Amino acid sequence: MKVNRVTSVIVILAIAVLMLGLLLVWATNINFKLDSKELAYNIDEDTIKVGFVMNSLYENRWAIEKEVFERRIEELGGTPLVKVGLYDSAVQKNHILEMMNQGAKVIVVVPQNRHDLKETLLYAYNEGVKIILYDDLVEGVYVDLFITPDYDSAGKMLEAQLTLFRDDRKKIYISGSNNSYKSQTVDGKFDYVRYQDRLEKAWAQNANVNEVIRNIENAKAQFEIGQIVVSTDECALALVDKGIVEDTKVYSIGGDLKVLEYIEAGKIAGSIYLPISEMATMAAEHAMSMVEGTFKQPENVTIISNGEFDITTIVLEVQYVGESNVDAFIEGRMEESKLTYEEVGYE
Repeated sequence: MKVNRVTSVIVILAIAVLMLGLLLVWATNINFKLDSKELAYNIDEDTIKVGFVMNSLYENRWAIEKEVFERRIEELGGTPLVKVGLYDSAVQKNHILEMMNQGAKVIVVVPQNRHDLKETLLYAYNEGVKIILYDDLVEGVYVDLFITPDYDSAGKMLEAQLTLFRDDRKKIYISGSNNSYKSQTVDGKFDYVRYQDRLEKAWAQNANVNEVIRNIENAKAQFEIGQIVVSTDECALALVDKGIVEDTKVYSIGGDLKVLEYIEAGKIAGSIYLPISEMATMAAEHAMSMVEGTFKQPENVTIISNGEFDITTIVLEVQYVGESNVDAFIEGRMEESKLTYEEVGYE
């Protein structure tokens, strides 16, 4: 009898523990659903939400583009959702999903590289979210629009400068990202340079500044460099500040006003300046029109293949800025951006 009673008590306790576990699971699911619902609807449903997934704010150009984009979205009655990935594709993927959960129907994306966001962008497309790629492409996935500076012309402009200041005793060194549409497009123009024997190329993973500097230091230990082209203003400024490129002409690509100061001082030879305010304004306006259903394909678009799809592309004019035109360009640039020197960090 005692054994039967003990057995009964054990069975009753086991049932009680099981019921308690089921109760806890049920409560957890309720809390999870409530938390998810709160995340999805914590922004006014009546507000038009447009996402801007950026890659970095390390260069001043991106601070300006962020400011211009946010301001234009708000002027048009929308709410900008802006996130910065800090050179991390995994973070960018999460940012895209977060914005979708918050109700963004259009997301502007500055991809970290050409590959990593493919699956996330495909998921967004299948969920009815429109994607505008900005400044760089992602391969193998359809997107609604690509807005980019004219990097093809940028390459030709830089080639002209390299030819003008060619020194047969010294090498020409080109560095950029092996995952960047920008770097690869610009580099394609150098294939026509008539001095291939003087040309050295090195691709850094995602144009990381420290890696670019390390590559250039290693190259200088092997041969004399007369001219250097780097794919970002950030790299050019770091090379000068660290004293690595004395007596070497340095060229960059970007929109950092600090570079203009260095050109004036003779520290940087020249830069391809990108129409960043125009780009950011255009991205905001097209994004809002897509949400509102009033988007019309702009005139004079071109088609660029991303390896699998032909993408409708808006290509914006770029300008070479050097010693001869830097002063005039500064005044026009400030008027274009509608920002003060202090706001963009130009001293």
